[in-house]
Amino acid sequence: MANPSLQIGNGKFAIKENDLLGYSSSGTRFFPIPITMTRATLGTRVNPSGLIENVELSGTVTNLARVDYTDGTGSLLVEPQRTNLITYSEDFSNASWLKVNSTVNPNTSVSPDGTLNSDEFIPDNTTASIFIYNQITFSASDYTLSFFIKYNGRQYVQLLFGSNVSFDFSNFDLINHTVTSGNGNIEDYGNDWYKISLTSNVSAGSSEVYLWSIDSATSLRASSSTGNGTDGYYVYGGQLEQGSYPTSYIKTQGSTVTRNADQYEKTGISNLIGQTEGTVFVDVDFDTLSGLNMFLSIRPDASNKIEIYRDGNIIYGEIASSSSFTFSKTGVTVGRYKIAVAYSSGSSAMYINGNLISSNSTPFTFTSTLNDLNVGSRGGTSFIEQSRYNDIKLYKTRLSNSELATLTTI
Repeated sequence: MANPSLQIGNGKFAIKENDLLGYSSSGTRFFPIPITMTRATLGTRVNPSGLIENVELSGTVTNLARVDYTDGTGSLLVEPQRTNLITYSEDFSNASWLKVNSTVNPNTSVSPDGTLNSDEFIPDNTTASIFIYNQITFSASDYTLSFFIKYNGRQYVQLLFGSNVSFDFSNFDLINHTVTSGNGNIEDYGNDWYKISLTSNVSAGSSEVYLWSIDSATSLRASSSTGNGTDGYYVYGGQLEQGSYPTSYIKTQGSTVTRNADQYEKTGISNLIGQTEGTVFVDVDFDTLSGLNMFLSIRPDASNKIEIYRDGNIIYGEIASSSSFTFSKTGVTVGRYKIAVAYSSGSSAMYINGNLISSNSTPFTFTSTLNDLNVGSRGGTSFIEQSRYNDIKLYKTRLSNSELATLTTI
């Protein structure tokens, strides 16, 4: 198989921290990929030790990329813009968090970022409605509520949106690490910490989001429970964001905070892009079928381009030139996909995960020079949903079908 003319990453299971990360003048780690990253705001990642850490903007390196190890292996994290609407994401003792029949003790346990800054949420010695909550003004939209939580004597907990907007809820078992009611999600963050989340489509208005103590897996929404004044939960990283799934943690300390979208581009690389034939490859994980996700766009303009993207549950490969055509794979679910589009006048094909999806024998010629590569955008417009990139390759030759099958096999 020919060597790629451009490669970003080297495959999910081969990534090594020391191979991928360099250092700025201030000692901040970054990912020295041969592509320009744009975010211009702080972001977080899970580092190789399993701890949440900031990816700073400092020293001589700005707009730092994020190599994320949430699943234990490094991949390039690309996310849309999101805002954490919770103004004190770590200080649950702050007055913005209302406590009912409960007490919050600050800084009692080591959090998922490895420091002593998580709080205890302890139900009082009573039988009553027991919760902490935050008041929020909503627009009519999908919102996702999430917390990092750790068992501290109470097995069950509930996430709840207030009755003024939806009254959606979900129950979680912190010993068996399962969702026991509702459409929530629970994710292991190591050291007995779990990220629990719930998405709800809400109406416009002022209402509340709750972390509610419950007694059983099947407790109804807003149920009463019995506390003893000792047992409870460790909590960290409260986040409410407008969107249909949770993204990486956004820390707040007194105001809402926005993390801009991650976008990557490499311009002026016509010498690295096959102008008459070539192959474009991406190895990507995605956790949502929401919206349109532009994995790769190679183009100078809308009339001359090669693109790989997901729209809903369909993955597309598209070529626009003197003649234009599209490949598609329907029925896509969340997960990992290795996708290659090989092109040559009269002989083009798309392979996904080792299988030929479609071929096309249409003759074509690009009428303008292909010179730019974008990840997450198309012609200056962002189309980003949460994805983790393991590898991106450009070849200046049309790989054979057997090579494409090998390249895309997981």
